[in-house]
Order: sequence, then structure tokens, then C-alpha cells
Amino acid sequence: MSQAVKAQRYRDVIDHLVDVCHNGQGQIGARRMRAALWNQNASSEYIPDQHQINLLLARLPATDRDILAQLLAREVERGVFETLKALEQFDIVPFESGL
Repeated sequence: MSQAVKAQRYRDVIDHLVDVCHNGQGQIGARRMRAALWNQNASSEYIPDQHQINLLLARLPATDRDILAQLLAREVERGVFETLKALEQFDIVPFESGL
């Protein structure tokens, strides 16, 4: 793979991951936190641990839920960053040189 193709592929992957973190899957937990509803299907009988999260979120003021939402969003970003570092560490093309 040429250096130019590799560099473009690297940038494309990074751009996609940033978009997913900010606008896609990376925001699901944050949106649920802000809405005070972690899992709308959870009940005390079905997925009781998630039902407990629903109850907890319902007790929190919106400002506290927003703080937790921001924390969740940052943790998704951190996970993506750590994945990219691992791809570089294990010489996975096109990440092996960390452009």
C-alpha cells in the first residue's frame, strides 16, 4: 500500500470514529442518561439491574444526569483512542506507524 493511500485510509478511519463518538453509537449512553431512561424495557422482573439504573436516573436532577452523560461520552472516546493505540502497537495496517 502506498504511503499516500495508507495516510488517507488512516485519516478516513479516524474521521469515521470521531463522527461515531460524537454523533452515533458513542452518544447512546449519554442520550439515555440525559433522558433519565436507561432501558425502557427494563422492569423489576426483567433486567432488574437496568431497572435499578432507571430508578436512579429518575431521582437525579438534570444537571447531575448531564455530568454523567458527559462522563460516558468521554469514556467512549477514551476507549476508541485506546483501541487505536493497540492497533498501532500490534502493527495493524494502516495504523502500524501511527501517522
